[in-house]
Amino acid sequence: MPLSLIKYLPDIICGLLVIGACWFVVHEIHQNGRTVERAEWLEKEKAQTDAIAKAMGEAMQRVAEQNEKNQKNTMEVLNAKDQAINNLENDMRAQRATNRGLWITAEACDDNGAMPGKTKNTSQPGDPEQIRLPGDVERRLRDLAETAQRLAIDHNACVAELAPLVDVIADH
Repeated sequence: MPLSLIKYLPDIICGLLVIGACWFVVHEIHQNGRTVERAEWLEKEKAQTDAIAKAMGEAMQRVAEQNEKNQKNTMEVLNAKDQAINNLENDMRAQRATNRGLWITAEACDDNGAMPGKTKNTSQPGDPEQIRLPGDVERRLRDLAETAQRLAIDHNACVAELAPLVDVIADH
């Protein structure tokens, strides 16, 4: 038996070499195919990544421009609001300095049910009959007027700030 094994040993070795060579060739073909497929996939991924990066760059540029525009608008609105408040304070200060008081006609007081009877006329001779409002009423009316003006200034500032950010769509 060993003699016949030795006789077939070169055939067995050649067969094993052929099987090994076939396996090596098939394995290399498979590896080359995987390498080519991976290269194609990486190329497609790189193209897609480049497109996304370009789109992100453009979007970031648009956002930066919009932020700059919004910041500029905000600063303009704040400056206008500050100017309006300064004007209001100057007007109120000037009115207090030149004010002779708040007056109401005596007839208006007499017609009002809250002040029954004749009211005392505090006007100068020759002036129409007028009554000066008490100091606390004057102060409250001025405070109310100033608060209303500040509210109007704040409202106008909000409108100016938000108008560029909103698209109004009309109902059909």
